[in-house]
Amino acid sequence: MMVRWPGHTPAGVVSEQQWAFYDFMVTAAALADYSGTLPENDGYNLVPTFNGQTQSQPPFIYHEYCEPNEKPNGWGQAVRMGEMSAVCLQPKPTGPADLPCQTPLLYNLTSDPSQRNNIASNHPNIVARMKEVMTAQHVTGHYCNGA
Repeated sequence: MMVRWPGHTPAGVVSEQQWAFYDFMVTAAALADYSGTLPENDGYNLVPTFNGQTQSQPPFIYHEYCEPNEKPNGWGQAVRMGEMSAVCLQPKPTGPADLPCQTPLLYNLTSDPSQRNNIASNHPNIVARMKEVMTAQHVTGHYCNGA
């Protein structure tokens, strides 16, 4: 994300703050000083980061996607925890037993930003934690035409 906010965001600063698009609504509401009720979401207010303050990283970033390029007519889940990213690509699930995939792909985004070297077999404990997040975060029927 690029931010230009003279008087608030220091010029030329690069932040390592992790964020996802669902953080936008909460952040925009804070910028607008909105005090009403927002739809329930998992977003974080990034205004402190815009103001040059350090924020703690979210415990994870979760995403689902329909018909990804890697699996047309399929379905995917992804979780990022720190420098690790787990990705499931599979046929669209037909029920809770299909979630998540049996063995997510696992990548270290610091040493492998292109996600070419699957290291899942070397880190079974991290894979297990990522699968727990995938299972807990998925809402059946909420996305991907019933997935």
